[in-house]
Amino acid sequence: MYRVTRKQKIVQGGNVIEFEDSRRLLDLSPAEDLAESIRRDELALGGLPYGPDKVIFESPTFYRSVTVTIEENHEKQV
Repeated sequence: MYRVTRKQKIVQGGNVIEFEDSRRLLDLSPAEDLAESIRRDELALGGLPYGPDKVIFESPTFYRSVTVTIEENHEKQV
């Protein structure tokens, strides 16, 4: 089983908000497809690539980063 996690950080006006969401998939190939889809969507919204796993949005008063990771999860599903 694999977990695709999207971590977001938003900085605006001195405030910092961080949150994440994730989804579990049984096989690596669909996990890689989902991760790539998330990155592609963020780029389509105007983000700039910052390494293979990260997309950033930046202006003088706003910063948002989105990091997408895939990790193998050995937990048993109930």
